Amino acid sequence: MKKRNIFFLAIILVVVLLGGFICWKVSQAKNQQGSEDSYYKCVKKILKDVQKYGPAADEPVGAKRTDFAGNTWTKNEGGNWETSASGYEYTQWGDAKIDEQPGGINYMPKTFPECEGLRD
Repeated sequence: MKKRNIFFLAIILVVVLLGGFICWKVSQAKNQQGSEDSYYKCVKKILKDVQKYGPAADEPVGAKRTDFAGNTWTKNEGGNWETSASGYEYTQWGDAKIDEQPGGINYMPKTFPECEGLRD
């Protein structure tokens, strides 16, 4: 009789431990899904923010765009873009280069470091 009780107690213990483990795994999966959802919401917001302009070629003279470093570029009468930012004093960019920048139509970052912490 005593051995039988110990056997049933062992089975109950295994079932309880297994059930606890399964509940823990489900909880982890839900947390992971929440993290992924937060990550993708962050990525979606960044893409929405950076893809707000059309092609630079369609912009009129005097249009302004801001690059990833915060430098403001202005389209001049020659159809090129220039800035007064330090280090770019004699630099002019064409429309294609502007389109590659955040805010340009072709901008698509390969990574989103701003969102990575949301995956943990």
